Parts: sequence; C-alpha cells; structure tokens
Amino acid sequence: MKIVRPFNKVPAKEAFSRSIYIAILSVMTESDVDALDAGLGSLKARGFTGIVFVPSSEGDMRFRYYERLAYWELDQLELAARVIFWLPTKTANVRDALRTQFGIYAASGKAVLCGPEKASGFDYLRLVANRYHVPSVFTLDAAFTEVLRRLD
Repeated sequence: MKIVRPFNKVPAKEAFSRSIYIAILSVMTESDVDALDAGLGSLKARGFTGIVFVPSSEGDMRFRYYERLAYWELDQLELAARVIFWLPTKTANVRDALRTQFGIYAASGKAVLCGPEKASGFDYLRLVANRYHVPSVFTLDAAFTEVLRRLD
C-alpha cells in the first residue's frame, strides 16, 4: 500500500485503478489523526496494495500553499477510483470544502460517506447520499470494507 500526501510524488496514472482518496477535515485533532492512522493500518493489514491519497498536510503548509494544496486535492479526487468522505467525530463540523467535494462526487458512483450517527452538520450529507445511492457508514473501518468491495 502506498500513502500519498500533498506534495509527494504522485504515481503514474495507470496505478489509479485501485486507489482511494480520503476526503477529511483540514484541521484534525490528535485523536482524529490517531483514528486515521489506525484505519490505514487496518487497510494495510487487509492486504490492500493500492494507493491511498490523504490530503492532510503537515504544520502550516495548508496555509502557506493553500492554492497548490487545493489543486492537488482536486486532481487526486478526479483520479481516484473511490472517495471516502470522512467526518471523524460527532463534534467535528463539516467544512464547506468537504460539503462541496461531496456534492460534486455524490452522483459519480465512487463516493462513500462516513461519519458517526448524529454528527454535527451531517444530516444533509446523509440525505444527499440517500438520494444518489451513496453508501453511508458510521466508521472508517466500515468505509474501507465498502470501498474494497466496490474495487473488486
């Protein structure tokens, strides 16, 4: 499994048939990062050998290179075979960028929505998911299960 973060070298386009983009909040707590790392470890343990795009950047890079980061995200969203839209906790607020990205990809056939039940600001996204038959799950592990099923 290869994890690609912003400003890392992106693999050749031929490798994208088994790729996952994880759309996440731009600001995550330490426990969110731990949950993401645990989820990625679980995905690797399942034998996933594809590419995982994770848009989080280190430190203040997201502020210093905002436009470059935004274009990187848009490019990888377009190229990824599947996209998980993940809200890690009930108290995290859905940011406009995550809402916009989900709206763009809801009808694409490659989206999976993931967030805890009754998460703040998530109700509307679940309605959109239902309208466009987007799988909606409550844990990152369940999202990976859904994505792996759809990649095979």
